[in-house]
Amino acid sequence: MGGVDPVVDVGGDHPNHNDTISDTPGQALAAAAAATAPAAADAVGTNDGQNGEWSDDRYRADFVDDRDRLPIATFRDDLVAAVRDHQVLIVVGDTGCGKTTQLPQYLNTAMPSARIVVTQPRRIAAISAAARVASETGTQLGRLVGYAVRFESARSDDTRILYMTDGALLRTLAGDAVRAAARRPVAATTATASAAVDTDADTDVDVLQSLADVVVLDEAHERSLDTDVLFGLLRRACARRPRLRLVIMSATLDSE
Repeated sequence: MGGVDPVVDVGGDHPNHNDTISDTPGQALAAAAAATAPAAADAVGTNDGQNGEWSDDRYRADFVDDRDRLPIATFRDDLVAAVRDHQVLIVVGDTGCGKTTQLPQYLNTAMPSARIVVTQPRRIAAISAAARVASETGTQLGRLVGYAVRFESARSDDTRILYMTDGALLRTLAGDAVRAAARRPVAATTATASAAVDTDADTDVDVLQSLADVVVLDEAHERSLDTDVLFGLLRRACARRPRLRLVIMSATLDSE
């Protein structure tokens, strides 16, 4: 990942939007996310329960109007172009500017086939963000937009935007690496041990290749052991897989 990584400062704060929704247990977060919309879902639109599409256009129109007023909307084209042109992108913007919910949607619109994984430091943030984005896209949670946290997930083969906790992504990578190591014979010499390390690196890349084309590390300033290890694994994956895109987002990260 040589060279200087581009930085986009989307700035601004928006009084009607917050990337994190209050702590609500399990699947009930979908209803909590819908309640944050400009108008209540049951007042302006209903889900037909068959194909996951919202049947009232007014519900989606309210979302569109609200999204277009977010500070990040000004940088939509610039962000998409930067992700396409650069392997690593740093996005700095105030809390509430729309980073967590809007950027994945911008990328999905521009690259419909791309699999986008967005990490969050906490399971509540991952579930609520997924529920919010599913509501904004007018789809059923677990289809276009899903989530995966410890002991719980809502996703399918059609999922293109997947919210995960840092720990869930790390366990996915580490778990496959451990299973791959278990299938190999024990290294008997220094040479074979070195080859085994290289194979572990290849395994990380293979797992990511089957999971994501774009990885978004959100709230990067909230450093933990999980995020530090993820940074190292993703740096190695980027070096071995040039087509992988990595976006690092934060409200307070020192981009210098």
